[in-house]
This record gives sequence, structure tokens and C-alpha cells, in this order.
Amino acid sequence: MGFAMACDIRIASSNAKLSYNFVKLGITPGMASTAVLPAVTNHQVACRLLLTGDLITAQEAQGLGLVLDVVEPDQLMAAATDLAARIAAAAPAAVSATLQMLRLQMPWSQLEAAAELEAQEQAAYFKGPDIKEGLAAVREKRAPRFTSQAAIDPVLERQHSSTR
Repeated sequence: MGFAMACDIRIASSNAKLSYNFVKLGITPGMASTAVLPAVTNHQVACRLLLTGDLITAQEAQGLGLVLDVVEPDQLMAAATDLAARIAAAAPAAVSATLQMLRLQMPWSQLEAAAELEAQEQAAYFKGPDIKEGLAAVREKRAPRFTSQAAIDPVLERQHSSTR
């Protein structure tokens, strides 16, 4: 879902299933998900999706504001093409300026900081035992048996202290 959330407009197939499954694999989120998801939805929804890795339907994603529209699989390309054509039919300069103004409202410094922090955290978690177990569980189609213990992460603690 991280790549999809980088798009300005998202349309989903009615049979799509979506997930931020990082924690189920034994790693922390990436792709600035900890900043983008709360900005698109809210803190509570972001917590639910990022902390559980729940698999949601396209219809639920639409209800949460993660996708604009849900269409039948055989209509997906047509729906995307139709939307693109409607945008292309508008005045190019006005469309470009409007999109730039919309993007100026995004908290870019927060997105960049989140992406950097998430990359640091993921690098550390890729070295740990939970990622190996998470991937093995997926391969073997079983529930993971994680061995790590919850603790205060020193990198995140320093980050938190510096923002106070």
C-alpha cells in the first residue's frame, strides 16, 4: 500500500485486498507510511492498520478514504483512463498549478523525516530474528512465532527527546 499511497488519486479493483503488513513480517513500516497514513486518514485508523497488518477490502479502503473509487476488475483500466482523460481535458496550466498548490499543503518535511527514520529502523530490523521468522511463516503458511521483546527503541527515544 505504500506505493499506492504515493499516488495523488487511487482507484481499486473490487476484488483488491490491501495491507500494511510490515509488523506481520517482523519489521517496522517504510515508505513514510507513519506520516502518510495518518495524514490521509487519522491517527486511530493509522494505528489499526500499521499495528495489526490487517488485510482490508477495497470497499473498506474506500470507506477509510484510502481509495477514491472501487470498480469491477474488468473496468479498472477504463475507470483510470476515463479519470485521466477528464483531467487531461481541463486547462493544462490550471491543472498543473492546482496540483502544485495541493502538494504544497503536504507536510513534506514530516514525510522526508518519516521516510529517513523508517529506513533507519527497517535497516536495524532486517538484521533481527523477527524478519526471518516472519518471512518463514509466510512461506510455510503458518502463524509466526516472534521472539523479540517490546522495549524502548534507543533511536526512536533520541528522536522523541529531540522534538520536545
